[in-house]
Amino acid sequence: MTEREGTNEPGGADEIAAAHDALLAGRADLSETDALHLQSIMDRRSKAFETLSDTMKKTSETQQDIIDNLK
Repeated sequence: MTEREGTNEPGGADEIAAAHDALLAGRADLSETDALHLQSIMDRRSKAFETLSDTMKKTSETQQDIIDNLK
């Protein structure tokens, strides 16, 4: 498994893309460990996007509150 640059964590973009391509092509020869690892990576990715979305929403709300207070 590859490692992401600057970290000791496996699960770089190339690894995810290769697993995804294998699944789409019907070559689902992932071991159970690999499948669990891929699911873990996808869960972390989902959580990161959720956190980013929540942060952007809160920033937007704060900006709107500031604008409303200036009126």
